[in-house]
Amino acid sequence: MANYVRNQSFMNRKVPVYWLLLALVIPIVICYYLVLNRPVVVAAEEKPCDVYNSITNYRMQNYEFARPLLYYDVTSEDYRLAALKSRIETYIESKKHDNALTVASVYLRKGGGWFSINKDEQFKPASMQKVPIMITYLKDAEKNPSLLDKSLYFDRHFGELPKQNVKVFSLQEHKNYPIRELLKYMIAYSDNDALNLLYQNMNNNTFRQLFVDLNLPVPDLEKDNYTIDVMDYAKFFRVLINATYLNNDLSELALKMLSESTYQDGIARNLGKDVKIAHKFGERGEGNVRELHEFGIIYKGRRAYILGIMTRGRDFKELSDVLAGISDIVAADNTPDNANSFQGKPMATSVNK
Repeated sequence: MANYVRNQSFMNRKVPVYWLLLALVIPIVICYYLVLNRPVVVAAEEKPCDVYNSITNYRMQNYEFARPLLYYDVTSEDYRLAALKSRIETYIESKKHDNALTVASVYLRKGGGWFSINKDEQFKPASMQKVPIMITYLKDAEKNPSLLDKSLYFDRHFGELPKQNVKVFSLQEHKNYPIRELLKYMIAYSDNDALNLLYQNMNNNTFRQLFVDLNLPVPDLEKDNYTIDVMDYAKFFRVLINATYLNNDLSELALKMLSESTYQDGIARNLGKDVKIAHKFGERGEGNVRELHEFGIIYKGRRAYILGIMTRGRDFKELSDVLAGISDIVAADNTPDNANSFQGKPMATSVNK
């Protein structure tokens, strides 16, 4: 009871006013001090992406008002594909060391990213010139759909045609063929008689305009001196898969014909029958020099990648092994398909082509 009385008396004591003021002021002063002296965290400034210098758009220029987009290029190679590029370069060097290959160029576009190897080397496209001839006819068919059903008369086999190492089909003489069928025979079977018959009847202005639109030198098919590099030739396949030069239906038709190619000893050799591939090969022999090239769009579900390979050596069989070997390396790569989201860190190589 006594302790209770003493506590009560303590509670009843009067506290000086200045103690109350100190009790209020001190916490305020401490808080103010802490605010003034808190560590300052400065966020790193993010440099804006220079979109205009990193992406180049290629547009058709033959309209007064419209500027149809054909394709765009991210200037720098995708650094996430650097390991894959290195593996292919190592493979190429090993084949050169074995004398199975003199030179090779490679172009790969995958998941929005791309890279090239030996991009400036020039090759003669040979039978791959059949692709722009196909596009030429399909371009005219946009305005005149009945063109594909028009028949051309095939009298006899053309003389002095380049020797074909791969030949699985021949036109029948003295027969009419619809242009639609001739296009298929030219592309799927790489038939040179179909090529020459179509070449004799094609619209040369449309053919020239195709090369102008893609910013490519216009070839003179009467001469055998046209050369092209791996990145420039890839433009034909890029505008087909994106349906930016032909309309959707005719782009689909072109790719369907390419998917029916009977040549299976290069890019497609080990991909499996369930893998769809729209591709075209070209071969050329001159003296002891052989050139074998192939471009393809390889479909994996709803995704696809473009692979182009151009080679020079001494033996077609060894060159076809190189095509298959490079294709196998690409097919085994597990780089995510969203590689284009990592374009900000470029490889050392850059182009604006």
